Amino acid sequence: MEDLDRWSGVLAGFSRPTADLDVWTVWQVAESGSQAFLADADDGNRYWVKHRDSPHGSYSLAVERIVAAVATVVDAPMRPIALVNVPEELWSVEPLKMLGIREGVAHASANLARNIEGEVLEHIPMDGNSGRAPRLMAMWDWFFGEDEQWLYALDEHNQVWSFDHGLWVIGGAERWDAGSLLHTVDLPSPLDRPVRGMDPRAFLDVAQRIEQIDPVTLQHCVADVPVEWEIPNEDLEALGWWLYVRRRKVADRMRARAAEASRR
Repeated sequence: MEDLDRWSGVLAGFSRPTADLDVWTVWQVAESGSQAFLADADDGNRYWVKHRDSPHGSYSLAVERIVAAVATVVDAPMRPIALVNVPEELWSVEPLKMLGIREGVAHASANLARNIEGEVLEHIPMDGNSGRAPRLMAMWDWFFGEDEQWLYALDEHNQVWSFDHGLWVIGGAERWDAGSLLHTVDLPSPLDRPVRGMDPRAFLDVAQRIEQIDPVTLQHCVADVPVEWEIPNEDLEALGWWLYVRRRKVADRMRARAAEASRR
């Protein structure tokens, strides 16, 4: 399945997700390019919500969904996500009205109530981060990470989470397709961070998980995007191929990181 042509049409017949929550109360709108807003949903939880009408567009939302789906497979600590519906009662009044949001399905990332945001992967000795950080570094390399953003949970001794992945893959805000992905499929994208204090076993474990991932699993991951976002199947299939081809070299780089961590 390392031939791109063999991925053509593989998503035909795959079921696609739908929104299973409504959001109701909006608390704030972030001052960011994605125009995320903090809202309560009818499951009792609070989420940061991104809509397809934001300047970053629907491809950025698709990246968010696919990163989260793959993270589940390789046990990487990403914030939990959901698909939510933004009802007319919200999008037709301020503050959402000024954003030009329409009714429809949006991406939601679970809010972490007490946290510190950081742009550097740190606090490695704290609350399991020695094992969490290697998995985050692997995801960064695999997905061509961009725009470092980490959350440190104050109530969990600075336990680290990754969030806001809309600029991963090729900048996120732009549409990807087979042509653009061909240019980067063989390029490394390491996170430039010392591995001192990180668990070599975590690097080895995530390397094995990535290397052993099969095409069907990746197909399910890239199909985890609602049809309402209007991402063509051929673009999702191309991204599945891209991840599958990249997996071996990413795994090799994680094994090299494990060896480096063992020496420190």
